[in-house]
Amino acid sequence: RSRMMHHQQDAGTWGDDAYILQNIDSIAFFGGALCVTKTCPRDVAGPISFAEMHLSRTAATDENYNRLADYILRHGGPLERAADALRQSLRLSGQNPETHALLAVTLERLGQLDEAAGTARAGLELDPNHVGYWHHLSHIERLRGQTSAELEALETAVRITPHWGAHLHERISQIYADRGDVMQALAAAEWSLAIDPHNAGIK
Repeated sequence: RSRMMHHQQDAGTWGDDAYILQNIDSIAFFGGALCVTKTCPRDVAGPISFAEMHLSRTAATDENYNRLADYILRHGGPLERAADALRQSLRLSGQNPETHALLAVTLERLGQLDEAAGTARAGLELDPNHVGYWHHLSHIERLRGQTSAELEALETAVRITPHWGAHLHERISQIYADRGDVMQALAAAEWSLAIDPHNAGIK
């Protein structure tokens, strides 16, 4: 039997006096959260708190925590709350490389670059041939100022798909040029131009 929920505006939470969410299933829960958001479109914190309370008590699965993180990110919610949901998902099941990748992106946006790099690498252990993951790792390592690690990630990416990503070869060329390794820089530049002959930046 359902009861009317009230909105605690100042606290940014949803609840009722008896807390009737004990037996609600996850589909109804997420549907309810989305419905609530449509009613109060400016209140993102309410449904998020509603979700976290429910998941902690009745529906703690990696899939549901992933859905919560996706919900938070799509609605512009707090990044730290999304990261916490993804961390919890990985604690329940650390075998989904997409979860690692999404957490790495979220941590990068939070400026937590060391954890982002470690998380990205953990995802690559599960899916070592995913070019996009290697590309993102190279970006994180560049932000960390770890040029050798960035280069390693870039070169791994282009080994997997050498005929894709002129910009990856261009960045490899730049790194070798900065190191004074002219031959390696030229080789990477030639790859970049072979893929994209109109790349004015490499010329």
